[in-house]
Amino acid sequence: MMARWSNFARTGRLSKRPGLVSWPQYDRQQQQYMELGLMQTLKQNLKKERVHFASVVLTQQLEQSAGD
Repeated sequence: MMARWSNFARTGRLSKRPGLVSWPQYDRQQQQYMELGLMQTLKQNLKKERVHFASVVLTQQLEQSAGD
């Protein structure tokens, strides 16, 4: 993992060596992120429930209470 970060810091690009998990650039549709640890895992929708609460539920409640 250190080699991967070093390459990124030096060049701004991630190394694509055999055996490494592909790490695509983030986009709003796929919402993929890399979970870093002993094993690198590509996942989607980081903290989806919290984001939904903050961006939808809480916003609706605030708008509703402002109308009272």
